[in-house]
Amino acid sequence: MDAQTLAAKAAQALTDATAGLSNQETERLAGATSLTLALEDAGSWTLRWDQATSRPQLINGEEDGAIKVTTTTTTLVALASKKLSPFTALVHGKLKLGDGAQQHARDTVRDAAARWMPVLMRVGATLRDLVDAPPTLLAGGLKARVTAARIRPDGVTVYDIAVSAGAEAWTVTKRYSELRAAAGVSSGPLACAMDDGFPARSVGGTARKQALDAWLRAAAKACTTERAARMLYPVLGATPARVDAAAADLAAGAELRATIPFAAAGFAARLRQGAQLRAALKRAKPTKPRYGLGDACAAVLYALPLYLLSAWPRLALCYAFLVGFAARPMVAALALALALADDYEFMMDVAAAALASDYRWMRPPPLSPLVIAAVNGGILRAWSGWMRAVTVYCVAGAAIVYYLVAKLVNKYVLRLEGSDADAFWERRHTVAAPFVVSRLAALGSLYVKLGQYISARADLAPPAWKGFLEALQDDLDADAPRVVRRTVERAFGKKVEEVFASFEWAPVASASIAQVHRAELKDGSAVAVKVRHAHIVGVFCGDLSRAIKIFDFCARFNEVFKVQADICRAWEREAHKELDLTYEVAATTEVGRFLASKRASSRTVSLVPELSAPSAFVMGWEQLHCKVDDKDALAVHGVDATALARHFAHVMCAQIFELGFFNADPHPGNVALRFDESTGTARLLLLDWGWTHRLTTAELRGWRDLALALYDSDVERASKALAALGYKTNQDGRDAARNVHFMAFILRDASDQETARRETKERMTAIRDRMKADKAAGVREKGGRKIQGLPDSFMFVIRCIGMIRGTCAHLGVSLPLVDIMATYARRGDARDRRRMRRRATQ
Repeated sequence: MDAQTLAAKAAQALTDATAGLSNQETERLAGATSLTLALEDAGSWTLRWDQATSRPQLINGEEDGAIKVTTTTTTLVALASKKLSPFTALVHGKLKLGDGAQQHARDTVRDAAARWMPVLMRVGATLRDLVDAPPTLLAGGLKARVTAARIRPDGVTVYDIAVSAGAEAWTVTKRYSELRAAAGVSSGPLACAMDDGFPARSVGGTARKQALDAWLRAAAKACTTERAARMLYPVLGATPARVDAAAADLAAGAELRATIPFAAAGFAARLRQGAQLRAALKRAKPTKPRYGLGDACAAVLYALPLYLLSAWPRLALCYAFLVGFAARPMVAALALALALADDYEFMMDVAAAALASDYRWMRPPPLSPLVIAAVNGGILRAWSGWMRAVTVYCVAGAAIVYYLVAKLVNKYVLRLEGSDADAFWERRHTVAAPFVVSRLAALGSLYVKLGQYISARADLAPPAWKGFLEALQDDLDADAPRVVRRTVERAFGKKVEEVFASFEWAPVASASIAQVHRAELKDGSAVAVKVRHAHIVGVFCGDLSRAIKIFDFCARFNEVFKVQADICRAWEREAHKELDLTYEVAATTEVGRFLASKRASSRTVSLVPELSAPSAFVMGWEQLHCKVDDKDALAVHGVDATALARHFAHVMCAQIFELGFFNADPHPGNVALRFDESTGTARLLLLDWGWTHRLTTAELRGWRDLALALYDSDVERASKALAALGYKTNQDGRDAARNVHFMAFILRDASDQETARRETKERMTAIRDRMKADKAAGVREKGGRKIQGLPDSFMFVIRCIGMIRGTCAHLGVSLPLVDIMATYARRGDARDRRRMRRRATQ
């Protein structure tokens, strides 16, 4: 088609689009800034809102002061057919905004341009028809059946036809002649859908109804060519909008059912190579504590007060015990030795000599185990919780001071830039990460959960930190065999030998709450036994309680800490599910049924229902080959990283936006790959459903509305959805759109690691620029922007979306995450409508 003809068609499409707006679309456009649409292959027109007529006006050419959007007819058609979302088009430059302002100004420009999106999408739909684009085909996804035959008052017999396509469903009423026209002549493409073809006019009554129903079922199934679709779709009410939505839904369903390809050739050799690689990496990343300068300084600091307390040996002994548990065994042993010694000066000389050289040659005195036991139990247990909090603040403070000093050294002394600066900070990370991770591992409980979450955010955490934090996912210290035996026997009420034919006491994995052992039942089936750590209930709940008290105290002086207290309270309300393993059994069963109903390739583990208790349960043994973000193992096995990331994103979004029930503690250790050598495909295995969250009906509706509003770039609808969810700040009355901009950034499309970090830096720069602009305009609130209301579901949903983003960043994959979320929001709405119709008919 030549440019002149296309320009004429585009002008006609714009005229039709502005004249055919619905009331809802007109309300969205009210007071909109003028927009100049420049089609690279057609021409330029300006859309202006006329206050007098409350209708949009179309003007040929460009207009000064109008927002200029440059694009192509192909992009507009893609928008209309839902192959491209308005969010992606605006953010990623498919709709190029002719504005060179800063990021915060571009947010405003995007909002203004997005208000004209209904017009642009109508233009795309019209151009799609004018250029005679082929219809979207639903390969086997269209279903139709005759539900009733009735006679209208004018004596004409009509047939009610129920039509469904994907998640979309509707009803149309048609006459026999209209259906016959769709079938065409006897040689038409749909006539061969049945052996007997379309029923003849001589066939009437019930026989005709049954024959029409059979023909429709077969014809809808066979409608897989363009010619057939052009004849049957209009008759069945399958409008382009319905067909496009159905196509997106069917594509999502196909993605859930898809498996992940990998290189099956030489699988056994690759498996050995992967195991060797993991072992080498584990040796290269030690997380076990090593004695160093910090321990030597701590020993000296403990020794000085003991020296001053030499006249009161018992008081010195109490002091040694009070501080000993916060130190390492060698330091605690030294403190106890100093407390019991008669000659403090001699002991100080020995200690100084040991510390001056290398005190690794010294063996811990026999009393060291006594110190450790006294620290971890007995009368000091009531004090240990608060000292754990003190330890956390000390570790965090040391890390902050370390990075602050490094920043000042680089800024004023070294002045490194570019790759040299990156290498400098990489060396700093390799020093700080093992120090912090080893302390988190020693503390366990809540602090390991924090480390696990950070390990999943490759888009935020530096590679060195991610590498060390991965050890917190399933490589922590485990309970002793005697403790495990006692826990299992109390849980099942029988001796271990009475339940299991064999039981491996060395755990295959150990995390923050529980550890997993391999065993064999009496019938010979291999199983995995998940056993909760002893004393973890009190420690975990105590850590949460103290964190809430600390944040509440800090909130008296700074309201910012109120948000942290609310987050900890949300955790506290859900923590009992993580600590009671029967919740995990129930959640695993529910999610497994949901995935099975969608015929998803991903699945959960099988369970042994009769062997489940709050402190232990039994599940089927699964041979796991690698984690979902193990880039090295994925490369060894030749896994398609893009297919893996896309499938994982679909599975997670289906749980959140369609089911409304999802894993609230996501990290790569909970998602594993299992390879099938015979088919050359891999499947995801979803593990550890202890900590889950179920969205209420109102919350689920709010998150779906937010996803759909972000997809359409509808700021007003997104703002209402956030308000309905309970999210609010102190600036809502002045500029509620900023909440939407923040959420659009948090839920933006996934990207590779470099792009994600660049986007984060740009966003932080935009926030600083906006704060300066607010201050200059005299509208900046005291203390800046503060969150005043945060729903419980916010933290859990954002954690799941964050894991998707982190996995994509680590694997170097970009995904239209907003499009995927919106697809499952639509599927969920359709699912709820079907349920309501079924209830209404019952």
